[in-house]
Amino acid sequence: MADPKRILAKLLPPETDLLPFEATGEPLELVVQLLRDVVKLRRVRAWLAEAGVEVAVSPSVFLRLLDIPAINFIETPNRNLDVEVVSLRDTRQPEDPVAIGHLNAVLRELYRSLFDISESLRKDHAALLLVRDISAEGLEQTAAFATQLKSMNGQLTGYLLTAGRAKKIEQEFRALFPHATGAHPLRRHLPAIEHELGFYRQCVKAGEKWAPLGLDVLRLLREDRLTQARDNVEEMGNLLWSLVYNSPRVRQSLLLAGIGFADIGPLFDERRAPLRPF
Repeated sequence: MADPKRILAKLLPPETDLLPFEATGEPLELVVQLLRDVVKLRRVRAWLAEAGVEVAVSPSVFLRLLDIPAINFIETPNRNLDVEVVSLRDTRQPEDPVAIGHLNAVLRELYRSLFDISESLRKDHAALLLVRDISAEGLEQTAAFATQLKSMNGQLTGYLLTAGRAKKIEQEFRALFPHATGAHPLRRHLPAIEHELGFYRQCVKAGEKWAPLGLDVLRLLREDRLTQARDNVEEMGNLLWSLVYNSPRVRQSLLLAGIGFADIGPLFDERRAPLRPF
């Protein structure tokens, strides 16, 4: 890096005195790299928030996420250097700030959920018929339609005696899924639709797990953003890991810029740690 001091001046507010940064003796090249990573973190967070997923976790939201065992339980060494499993719910106060390590655990588990859904989609549901119009309400209504149609299908007569009622159901189904041209008429595609509904139930279950973050997997599917959301969560995790791994060499400079590790607030709050992307 040709002139890290000049780049640092561009990243920080114009009135920032750079002498304290130089006085630390820490490598300004690494300071610039990590502050740029913080700018990237904010950009990724903004994309996820726009997609309905808020990963800038507040203490109250984190408290709700402790219902997830992979986030609540951590391994920590005791005085005898044995590993103990500790429940964060038992050791935290509700107002305690969310540390970077806590956010890492959230992102790791969130990525696992999105990856599992992506893999299920890739392996078993490559051609979704209802995806452009799917919603939780549409899912339940379609399941009810399927149950009704199966009950109308006589073993010997088929839909001969129930054709009027079956047609009415299919009209309602068509109104719910106007873009699902390959799914009509419903009677003809019932096995494929029921198989697809199983995948959507998996998505709804993931949404319930991550309700504190606002995750709506069906929305991500409708908007064709599932893969990008998964990749952005992975990128955010990588950026956090880089920040933690490299920070010991520039800890004083990061603190001067407003970035600490006991509270993720400044990572995403421009007022507490102002940085200028360029």
